[in-house]
Amino acid sequence: MKKILGLISLVLISFILQSTVLHFARFFGVTVNLVLVVLIVVSLQTDEITGAGLGFFVGLLSDVFYAQFWGVNTLLFFSIGYLAGKISDDVYKFDYFTNLYFVLFGTLFYHLLFYFIHYFL
Repeated sequence: MKKILGLISLVLISFILQSTVLHFARFFGVTVNLVLVVLIVVSLQTDEITGAGLGFFVGLLSDVFYAQFWGVNTLLFFSIGYLAGKISDDVYKFDYFTNLYFVLFGTLFYHLLFYFIHYFL
């Protein structure tokens, strides 16, 4: 129970930071998707069930507050959380570069599928 409350509070804090403070901190016109970073790192440290559940919660929260089409962020965050949790058994997850590579590939995966889905909607 403490683990679930800790993860939910971590996600809520990152979501609040992303929508308030980091919204104004732009680097070359790009903002950091802190919720995606937190999702990938937590999914790598846990299993696929926790990653998928956290991804579903984060996606639903993003859809409620930001989405033009409901369900797109939920599907993408759920998929990323599940895949990162599934792969976490096969990689050395305590290395900073492993987390960095997974955040990079997760961000690319998210944006490519996001724009692909929005192109056809």
